[in-house]
Amino acid sequence: MSFRDGPGRKLKYTSGIHNLPVRIRIMANYESEITKFLKDYKAQHPDVEERQREGRGRLWDKPQDAELLEGFRAGRVPQKPYVYSAD
Repeated sequence: MSFRDGPGRKLKYTSGIHNLPVRIRIMANYESEITKFLKDYKAQHPDVEERQREGRGRLWDKPQDAELLEGFRAGRVPQKPYVYSAD
């Protein structure tokens, strides 16, 4: 298998990071400022992920009411093919 690196240049693909073009190898080790900040923050505040899970549970993970859902389904009105039509 091979790929092109620029006009007319054909490179042979082999596995391993050392066989990749230089610009790809440089980017493989790149870490953004935001990523560094988040890693440092999580290292200094190990409880943050647990608090995030608790917050998600309060806001999103709610038990479903089967009776209420059935009422919603029963009251559903079919949508017209073109919703902006006057008829």
